[in-house]
Amino acid sequence: MNTDLTTMIVGNGAIGNLLYVRSHQAGQPCRLLCRQKLSQILEVTCLDGSKHTCAFQSDEPEALSQCDILILPLKAYQILPALDHFSVLLPVHTTLVLLHNGMGTAEQVMQQFPHNPIIAATTTHAAFKPAVNQICITGEGATQAGWLRQSLQPKRIEQHLSSLLAPCHWHQDVFAPMWKKLAINAVINPLTALYQIKNGELSAPKYRAEIEALIAEVSAIMTASGYPGDEQELLASILSVAELTAGNFSSMNRDRFYQRQTEIGYINGYLVKKGQELGLNTRLNAELVQRLSC
Repeated sequence: MNTDLTTMIVGNGAIGNLLYVRSHQAGQPCRLLCRQKLSQILEVTCLDGSKHTCAFQSDEPEALSQCDILILPLKAYQILPALDHFSVLLPVHTTLVLLHNGMGTAEQVMQQFPHNPIIAATTTHAAFKPAVNQICITGEGATQAGWLRQSLQPKRIEQHLSSLLAPCHWHQDVFAPMWKKLAINAVINPLTALYQIKNGELSAPKYRAEIEALIAEVSAIMTASGYPGDEQELLASILSVAELTAGNFSSMNRDRFYQRQTEIGYINGYLVKKGQELGLNTRLNAELVQRLSC
């Protein structure tokens, strides 16, 4: 790992804390960048049930002047406000890593920060926070990443991030895997949120017609956007993810349960926007956006 690269993680969310723990386990301390300085112990529960602790090390925004890599493992709607908050202090050499569900932020960030190197990434690693100083790792996954605007030292950055997000697969066109994940999220997340069920319950026959109708709409938008999506393959992927995460609540489910803002605008809302641009039917996605935006 590159010991001379300075990494900072924005926020104190579950995936941010997971990356923080992984960084320290790899012998590469990094810093959390939070609105309030943290000074406490993070209690970690691993996938096998074992427990250990990790000391928080957070910095003030002024520390950004020395930052080589800024990872933003946030909700999609939090990305731009967070970058706006730090924009005056953000060096143009800092690589921005957008790590979130949904799509639509990449174009906005590229326009707003025309000189910074930018990476878009999506991960299936899973964790949740039962308390502000606790994290439970609930699933080992994989990460898909790719450059939207390359830095002057891409290989060093890739090696560094691959250690934190392992296994990490790098793509010439990162939007290909992002579209596949968007298609899965556009079914599992809103339906589990709407019906307040766990992921595995979507396999019940009573949901199949609604799932297949939604897949047909998503597949048409995806294919017309240049990323062919076979309906049967998407159905198989969705049911597989639902089975593998059967006991989990989706993030959108929990956001709706706790009456928090959801990422519906960057998942199904993004599909509505693209569908309308292409002159395609977006009725089902639009209905989900309306029902879950309340």
